[in-house]
Amino acid sequence: YGHRVNVVALPDICYDIRYSPDVKFIALALGRTVEIRDAQTLVVAGKWDEKGGCTSLSFHPTKPWLACGLWRAKGAVDIRQWPSGELVRTIETDTDGVDYDGTPSTQESDEHVQGCAISPCGRYLAAYTINGRSVTVFEIDTGRQVTEIPSHGGAVSSIRFSPDGKFLLSN
Repeated sequence: YGHRVNVVALPDICYDIRYSPDVKFIALALGRTVEIRDAQTLVVAGKWDEKGGCTSLSFHPTKPWLACGLWRAKGAVDIRQWPSGELVRTIETDTDGVDYDGTPSTQESDEHVQGCAISPCGRYLAAYTINGRSVTVFEIDTGRQVTEIPSHGGAVSSIRFSPDGKFLLSN
């Protein structure tokens, strides 16, 4: 390609990693810890603990907010200021307690948030749980549920908004 690509070795257990919108920082979900690092030097610029653990990340496009999908019995997403980690709000991802195969969920950790994504306009947060068959969309400023997109035959494995924000892809 004619471009040099730098490869950076990260900690052994990293559940998710994301660049900030300005590409100056990276966020790492390291289980019970979230780190914000300078993208060039990898110096830690911020660090905080997430009780129960963080499995997924998404930067807000215009505000200094980071969505952290949480590993806990009833799924939730913490919206935090970065790099300080100060909690802005917690959005409960109201799950139905049913696994993707239709049977009642029996394990405490069945409904942790596996993935989350903030829309390009910054107004919406989409999230799904590990055994969920649907994607739920919330207003990020209020935490109010906007819609639930059902009809997955199995568990959802990833979600992404299109760059123009008109579509939400899930599989």
